[in-house]
Amino acid sequence: MMWPASLFADDLGRVVMEAERSCRVTHAHPEAVAGAVAVAVATAHAIAWHEARQKDSWRTFIDAVLQDVPASEVADNIQVARDLPDHLTIQEIGSSKLLMN
Repeated sequence: MMWPASLFADDLGRVVMEAERSCRVTHAHPEAVAGAVAVAVATAHAIAWHEARQKDSWRTFIDAVLQDVPASEVADNIQVARDLPDHLTIQEIGSSKLLMN
């Protein structure tokens, strides 16, 4: 459930807290919580960047997201993705076919 991101996009601390709380109802594993936080924070940043018409690079976006993701394999994997050369990103991570059309 990503309502924390949409309701509190202007308060990242609250986004993190609400994502953790909503995730723990069904997921006890710390990596699940880290994943929920990552998605919620990314959603909140996307909302804020859209509203501000911000046009920074996707790496700047990922850097902003990583500031709030707890130390975890999730954070490590996001960092690996962030550091990939542009020409390898889709090849290594994959993409929705919708993005490819």
